[in-house]
Amino acid sequence: MQQVMEWVFASPHFTEGERAEILETYGKQFLSYLERSPILLGHIREYLQTFDISGLETSSPTKAFLRSLRDFAQRLPPDIQLTVSSWCEVIDFIDQPITERARLKGLATTISSLPAETYPRLIHMLARTFVSCLEDEFDLINIVDAMSPVLKAETLNLPRNMADIVGKAEKQQHTEMRLIPYIRFALEIEKVYDPLPADQERFVHVFLDSLLQSANDNTFRNLHKLITTQNWPQKAFARWNEYASRRISKLGLQPATSTGSSLRERNHPLSSTTVVTKWHKPDDVCSDSDEQWPGGYAEKRTKRGESERREARTPPSSRKVAEFRGR
Repeated sequence: MQQVMEWVFASPHFTEGERAEILETYGKQFLSYLERSPILLGHIREYLQTFDISGLETSSPTKAFLRSLRDFAQRLPPDIQLTVSSWCEVIDFIDQPITERARLKGLATTISSLPAETYPRLIHMLARTFVSCLEDEFDLINIVDAMSPVLKAETLNLPRNMADIVGKAEKQQHTEMRLIPYIRFALEIEKVYDPLPADQERFVHVFLDSLLQSANDNTFRNLHKLITTQNWPQKAFARWNEYASRRISKLGLQPATSTGSSLRERNHPLSSTTVVTKWHKPDDVCSDSDEQWPGGYAEKRTKRGESERREARTPPSSRKVAEFRGR
């Protein structure tokens, strides 16, 4: 068996893709020869550098083979152990995604050990995973916060990909409430990330264009009315009105301004929902609004029959502070 396996991997008659397919199909049987076959180890290394990561999202031979490699980790060289462990942690996250801060930080640490050339494909793949578990803007803040030290200049490509995925899905789903967390995130991007002013304006337009790509006039009308019920800072409303001015005028709508109460409160008068996010800033003073800037950490509290607490911290490069309060 070992001789046949090594002949297959050494043969010029098989392409790289065909050898990868053989590894995924029969690799578990080959792993018993690890210590005795440098040829097998060489092709496992090659496979780990070239395999199609799209196979990580579904039940696939790719996912099964990587998990088989993890089972044999102690018999693998340290460099292969690390790569296999990292890809399997990505698989585990995709299978059971969660926006809890510590889990996201762990995922970011894992990604940092993978080749940087895989990041563009990873961003696209993880965007779908993050969309599937995102509940509100605080989850999106957690995601960007955790990933920014690793993705660096590529950071904003992640929320852009998420916006594009949600925007395309809205063509079938028509759930305007689902768009609200993404819109607020974009309108106050400087509180999460530090783009230049020109980059910020460009990001807002590109992001919202992707997010609203499927919104017809009726959807936009409902969305705009929903936005007017949000308890957002006036600056966020001003940016929304600026972005959507043509459509607002065309549909004869009034510009969005704060009403002092949220749609959630109106729909659930007996429930109490308070959402607070706080970022640390040395002087604890907001320079461009009358918001309070409590320091120390970011915290989200939600009370609706029971209490839950989550935390979110702004990227180290940002040092911005904000208080989001929805009552």
